[in-house]
Amino acid sequence: MKNTVATMDDLAARIKELEALEATQLEVVKAQLLVVRESLTPSSLIKNSFKSIVNLNDIKHTAIDTSAGMAAGWAARKLFTLNSKGFIRKILGYGLQYITTNIVTKKLPELRENKTTQEN
Repeated sequence: MKNTVATMDDLAARIKELEALEATQLEVVKAQLLVVRESLTPSSLIKNSFKSIVNLNDIKHTAIDTSAGMAAGWAARKLFTLNSKGFIRKILGYGLQYITTNIVTKKLPELRENKTTQEN
């Protein structure tokens, strides 16, 4: 593309080149606008947010730790009460469940860190 225009024919050619360039740039902008519009739909926003949340290792580990803690607490309560009909034993079972759940939930990340440091 020339920057200098010597004759009217050169000027007309330069105008046509710029109009063609403008048309191609307009098509590119329209295509990009469609992509942006599609990515901003509520379903796309929710889907992308969910994907990014699921891919976070911290959230995965926290969910696993919490689930394991709850399962360990439930198992401890069931083993302690063993179908007991006594009110005090049931209350103590819930206390044991709470304590076991908290201990397991807090200790699993430490165990995971110790395991990764030993592997390295």
